Amino acid sequence: MARNDLDQVVVVGYGTQKKRDVTGSIASVKGADIEKYAVTNPIAALQGKVPGLTITNSGTPGSSPTVRIRGVNSTNSANPLYIVDGQMVDNIDFLNPADIETIDLLRDASSVAIYGLRGANGVIAITTKVSARGKTTVNFQSTVGIQKIIDKIDVTDANGFIKLYNTQLANLVAAPPQDYTNYKANTDWQDLILRDATINTNSLSISNNSEKSTTLINLGYNDQDGVVKYSNFKKFIARLNQEIRITDKIKIGGNFTGFHFRNEPTT
Repeated sequence: MARNDLDQVVVVGYGTQKKRDVTGSIASVKGADIEKYAVTNPIAALQGKVPGLTITNSGTPGSSPTVRIRGVNSTNSANPLYIVDGQMVDNIDFLNPADIETIDLLRDASSVAIYGLRGANGVIAITTKVSARGKTTVNFQSTVGIQKIIDKIDVTDANGFIKLYNTQLANLVAAPPQDYTNYKANTDWQDLILRDATINTNSLSISNNSEKSTTLINLGYNDQDGVVKYSNFKKFIARLNQEIRITDKIKIGGNFTGFHFRNEPTT
């Protein structure tokens, strides 16, 4: 393991520590490795990045993936506990992937003991970004991806159906019933209702750090089409992180997040 990896700061239940000082099982993923993916939920970008982490997507646009860190617990919910900047939350659907500084996954008993029973299925601790010191920056990022069904169900065409149907009639002992089937119909229902779906994520961040205050504004917009035609999910996110330094020892700050979802189902 490289020296820089050992000096990396990770989140533990009672604060932060350097990775070299941690004895528990903690996996850390940087925000830079997440924001480059076209996903509406940050957890979806962790797929394949953390050993032992299982992520299952339903395919429905905007849906939250199913996450398993320590297997399935039959006596309780198997969902992990989410911690965002020290606060417990039910999910992180409200987060913009571009807002995330690090994601730490706490898995073993020693790492999650401080959370008690709520941490029995593992803990996902997220630290969000703050304004960089000493400079003003403006950053815009946009990503585009395509979702495609690669394993469709094999079905017969009209000619194949006629052959199979004639074989069925030949095997009937009794006279066949009246039949009004349109034998010339050759509709592929999968092609009729499915499509290649696009997903687009956009993020605009403005940060400023002066002698008396620190401000970070982040605006996000996600647009995801479903693989089923006419399904779509849109998410608008606005986040403000500000700190005002009154004196060297007195600081006032807050982290405010607003979001709006719009889901267009197939029904």
